[in-house]
Amino acid sequence: MAATDYKTLSQLIYFGRIEHYGHMKSVANYAIEKYGRDPVLVFFRAFANLLELNLQEAIRDLESIKSDETVELCSLMALIVAYKEQSHTDREAVANLDEKFKNSRKTAGNDALRFAGLFLALSSRPDKALQYADRMIKLDAQSFEGHVLRGWLYLLDSQARPDKSEEMLKRAQKDFETAEDLQHETANELELVLGKSKCLELAGDYQKATQVLLTLRQPNFVPKLNELMRLELAMGKWENVFQSASEILTETRDAELFALNYTILYKIVYEGSYTDASNDMRQFFELLHQKEAQNVNLYKFYCKLYSSLCGRNMLILRQTNATMHSVVTSFEKNSTTLLEYANQMLMAAQTRDDIEAASKVFVKAVEADPDNSRAMLRFNHCKILLGKTKEFDKIFKDLELLKETMVGNSSNHEELSFLAEMMYVQALILQHRNKFEDVALLLRKAFEIHQQSIPRVVLSAEYLCALNIDLRMQMVKCLTKSFPPEPVIPGRAPPMSISFAKNVLETISSVVPGLTEAKFFQAKIKYLLGDSDSACNILQDCIDRTKEADMSEADMLLASILIEMNQISRAEQCLSTALSLNFAIRSTPNYHLVKAKIQAKSNQMTECRKTLEAAINLPGVRKTTGRQGSAGGSGNLKESSALIPDSDRMSIFLELSEALRAENNIHEATKIMQDAINEFRGTSEESRVMIANANLDLSRGDVESALSNLSKIDSDKPYYIKAREKMAEIYLVHKNDKKLYAQCYKDLVDKQPNVRTKMLLGDAYMNVLEIDKAILVYQSAYEENQKDVQLIKKIAEAFVRMHYYSQAIHYYRSAYKKDASTKHDLIRLLIRLHYYDDALKILDDSEPQEQTYDLSRLIDNSKSLMARAEICQKKKQLEQYETFLKKAQVQQREVLRRVKAEQPELNSEQIDFAISIVNKLAELAIDKGNLEEAIELYERAAKFKERTGDVKLRMKIIKLNLQLGKLDECESQCVNLIKQDLDNREAMTMMAELMLAKNNFEEAYRYYTKLLEQGPDDFTALLQAIRCYRLMGDLESANKLFTQCLQHSSKSATEPGFLFSKGYYELHMGNVNNALKEFNKCRKDKEWGPKALKHMIEICLNPHNSVMGAHALEDLTGSGDEIASLDETDSMSLRTAAKLLNELKTSKDTSVDYAILEAYLSLATKHSGNINDAMAKFTNLISAKPVSAYLGMATAYLLKKDKEAAQECSQENNS
Repeated sequence: MAATDYKTLSQLIYFGRIEHYGHMKSVANYAIEKYGRDPVLVFFRAFANLLELNLQEAIRDLESIKSDETVELCSLMALIVAYKEQSHTDREAVANLDEKFKNSRKTAGNDALRFAGLFLALSSRPDKALQYADRMIKLDAQSFEGHVLRGWLYLLDSQARPDKSEEMLKRAQKDFETAEDLQHETANELELVLGKSKCLELAGDYQKATQVLLTLRQPNFVPKLNELMRLELAMGKWENVFQSASEILTETRDAELFALNYTILYKIVYEGSYTDASNDMRQFFELLHQKEAQNVNLYKFYCKLYSSLCGRNMLILRQTNATMHSVVTSFEKNSTTLLEYANQMLMAAQTRDDIEAASKVFVKAVEADPDNSRAMLRFNHCKILLGKTKEFDKIFKDLELLKETMVGNSSNHEELSFLAEMMYVQALILQHRNKFEDVALLLRKAFEIHQQSIPRVVLSAEYLCALNIDLRMQMVKCLTKSFPPEPVIPGRAPPMSISFAKNVLETISSVVPGLTEAKFFQAKIKYLLGDSDSACNILQDCIDRTKEADMSEADMLLASILIEMNQISRAEQCLSTALSLNFAIRSTPNYHLVKAKIQAKSNQMTECRKTLEAAINLPGVRKTTGRQGSAGGSGNLKESSALIPDSDRMSIFLELSEALRAENNIHEATKIMQDAINEFRGTSEESRVMIANANLDLSRGDVESALSNLSKIDSDKPYYIKAREKMAEIYLVHKNDKKLYAQCYKDLVDKQPNVRTKMLLGDAYMNVLEIDKAILVYQSAYEENQKDVQLIKKIAEAFVRMHYYSQAIHYYRSAYKKDASTKHDLIRLLIRLHYYDDALKILDDSEPQEQTYDLSRLIDNSKSLMARAEICQKKKQLEQYETFLKKAQVQQREVLRRVKAEQPELNSEQIDFAISIVNKLAELAIDKGNLEEAIELYERAAKFKERTGDVKLRMKIIKLNLQLGKLDECESQCVNLIKQDLDNREAMTMMAELMLAKNNFEEAYRYYTKLLEQGPDDFTALLQAIRCYRLMGDLESANKLFTQCLQHSSKSATEPGFLFSKGYYELHMGNVNNALKEFNKCRKDKEWGPKALKHMIEICLNPHNSVMGAHALEDLTGSGDEIASLDETDSMSLRTAAKLLNELKTSKDTSVDYAILEAYLSLATKHSGNINDAMAKFTNLISAKPVSAYLGMATAYLLKKDKEAAQECSQENNS
């Protein structure tokens, strides 16, 4: 071989390493054509044939080169394997080869040892290969190839033995460093660079691994191209993966198969574009057939990979089914191949016949290998799906026996994965028995075991395959069967099924953001947990990004949620969209339920009743032919498996009863409820009927009957907890009996003592402010389950409420150790308590040591930067405060770039967080006087919510423009806001103020009257409207505003705002005494009192409404000391003013007004010394309140009969 063609040799080794033996053979054949029958090339071709079980071809090539000293050892080992693999082993030949191998090994040189080590390494025996690498280095310590080989062997060993991973990586790194020092011109640097990159990858430093690979200047070098895409995927840079794959597909055909694989993964996993992905899959499998025709394991791997990620999308499953069918018909039907084919058939099953067909293939897999326990398990799974209930008990017992032997004894990944799947099958049987709590417990254990079965948490094709997303989704679907029909009461602990399903779906969505099915269930859970806004965001994202698929189910759920949010017109649109996507839903009960709810909300009660009557007569809603089976009957599987759940049937009965009651048809409503009792007697929904009856009793005001009905629900019923919660609510709300309210939860704990019921009891104590008791109950629950982070947080929050901060910190730290996401709860408390150093230590300890690409870590980093910023702000370190804010802003931009695609449910929350960062930066700019910069920042933040708009941000921009005197711009922005939202009071208020500033009193009045129409008790608008009348010279007409206000509510007559407005009106009508009376009535109010006091003081200072100092204009001949004396009435007024001034002094934010009025009081005494004091005070107040201060100065000069000085002050004021 061309000894210097390291590119060819590296590619041969690489394809062997990743088990693409067809590629390995193609490269060898191409090189043989180019260089001739070089022994090394012939060996690799033979090796590829051996691995593909083309034994005769492999033996023929190996026999021809077994005497060549370079490949002698590896050829002899390969020949021994080949002969042993034959159906009839030639023992004599094997013995001769073995003898020759032992003799040759004694005298083997470095090259022979090297290729022998490579053979063993690529045969998955790195431990044996190490002996040959060690011997190479022992023969020649300066052996570059020896150190590179040993470095690679350590890497392979680290992957095979996770417990020794760190140690092996260090050894590999040391060997590669040594090889780098020994590197010479003829050395194969490709293997060294690939090894160094792999070393960094396994250490988690993907960025440096990428940089190392980029130092290779070999164009179209397949290992480099494929590894770069692997690393981009490991970093979660899906867009980069897709871009790189697209470039490869247009520039070179050498890596086409790998690029197509990453393109398909991008479209399935990240985008959820199944149509495009299925088209690419067709091309991919055709290419796989050309390149890897004999590699059955690759066919199985890729079929399993794509089918497990697609949410059982039929476009994808048709491709994988067709491929596995082709494999089964083309190759020997071994058990594992038949198993994978049957798996694909089962996932794609649409009818009972499809399940029966899959079941038969599972039987064949068991017949081919009776020890294939996974095939047997899935055969039993088929029996459950087919509803063979008579066999359920035996299946469950057999699995229980097998589980007992495996739990604690299973260590390898395959066994753990099988154990998890076995538990899932058991859960299906428990679900059939209505043991929903047991189902949730069993599935949680199954999920934990399945997590242990995953070898490495690095985003890759292998990791995605090991995750078995399909199994996890089936677990979620199993859990949804026990979901409550209505949202959980706020503040109450949700059922375990919801909490657990939420956790599973979060892990799925973080890895497969394009899986619409997972998003749908996440939305359902968000809704049930009371987060309707997030649920709507997720569903809307599902609908927007999945144009190609039928998303009628998502539209239906979105319509249901919108009804709860009273967005009826939008809900109606969603229902219409669902119907247009899938006309068949018109015959489903759920469609009728949603439609009826819309009609009820629209007060179309007759139509609502008719819709529900049609729903109750749908097939399957009433029991007409006995109980429903699991999947009985024949025909379409979706129809049979979608037999109407009892909870949905029950909802129809309840809604119809409510519709009849709304029409005052109590007799028919009661009859429907009785039908429901008969219909659901002995089912899990029986208790729900009784709860509904209790609600009916409450609506009639019969509290005792409601309590009696609820008390009949036994503790073994599924809705027992809900019944007790309802009883507790009745005692608290209707009877105001806190003791019996708590007793309901105590009884609950007595009957069902577990963590959940204790948490409910603790929550109940918190609601009635018996926090010490709540803590005791929470701690009792904590002793049973010290892993429940939400429980630990509840304990911590209770201690905070009691101001026991050290205990709260202890529990928050405990929660943080178990769940890093609770870090910020702890940090917030530490900052609140001014424990800044402790908070910083936590932030420092949790800071990632290397660059992270995981979205959740990026979100956490943003929060951490904001926490650091807050600490700096508290410590008055403003420069550092600004620095951290800017860093957080940059980090949050990256979060926003990715979150909409990867975790849309967090999009709204992260936008709000980004806006909060910009708000703080803008406030900082305002403090510095950079109003233009603040406006620019607010504008940038407003763009985050272009679709929905952010009124608060727009108002901030308008106010800043107003400060800058940009009145026209303010007006334009206010008009736009009002157009978007006709009820935007803040924008209308600002518009009215702008009109006042422009002296357009008629327009200002128009806006103020609009505000009063929307809110007649808006006394600020009332006052301003009166002011507009005064400025227009028509104050008398303002009296009608008081009449309108009182018509809205007679209580307004005693409201401080109303009284102040009335006083203002009387004052300017000249009725000073009436004004004083009205102001006096509201002078103690926190908001209106200070304003009333100021007016009262001004009246007392000038009771006759005369111009102070006017007498000086009449006689300027006297001396400045001849000032008129005060009569008794004036003296009394001044004493009253002084008393009121003392009251004003204690009011908040009135220091300047107090100083001005105090100076005027000095003037009003008309004593020369007091006038001089007043002038000194006015001089100090010129910068704070120039108009009042200059006016006071001018008045003082008039009192001193200095007309010229008074005129100068007046001119200064005008300037």
